[in-house]
Amino acid sequence: MALPRTRSLVWLAIAVQASASAQVPVKPGKWELTGAFQGLPFGGSDERVRTACISESALGSIPEKALMDAAPQPTDDVSKPRPKCEYSNVRRDGAQSSWMLACEGPTMSGSGKATATPEQLTLSESFDLKMPFGSRSIQHTVRARRLGDCS
Repeated sequence: MALPRTRSLVWLAIAVQASASAQVPVKPGKWELTGAFQGLPFGGSDERVRTACISESALGSIPEKALMDAAPQPTDDVSKPRPKCEYSNVRRDGAQSSWMLACEGPTMSGSGKATATPEQLTLSESFDLKMPFGSRSIQHTVRARRLGDCS
């Protein structure tokens, strides 16, 4: 009787290991990030491009956050601080990932998703921006492409 249960545990362990190894690793290095925002009360909706060196420690356990944080902002106006966002409920299934986020400065909440290979990602986030006179829907999309090692 113990044999079928043991066999089930072995299959479960194999399935968990296969799921973990199916996750696409994001490599550290120099990345080109092309981003655009829609629905902002300030800044433009044009695509903007930025390159950034992103270390392995910056990628951490949520590389999607590191890439979104490194992406170009909608304006060069440094008086507009970047919101501080916390990611939660991060889920990965092979090349696909999704998450929830809550931001302060300004107050926003929303969700995101990404499709990845080790050297390219397409990321998108949708937010509801809370303002005194209501809320506004904002979309942020980023195409990230690894250019090579940092020099």
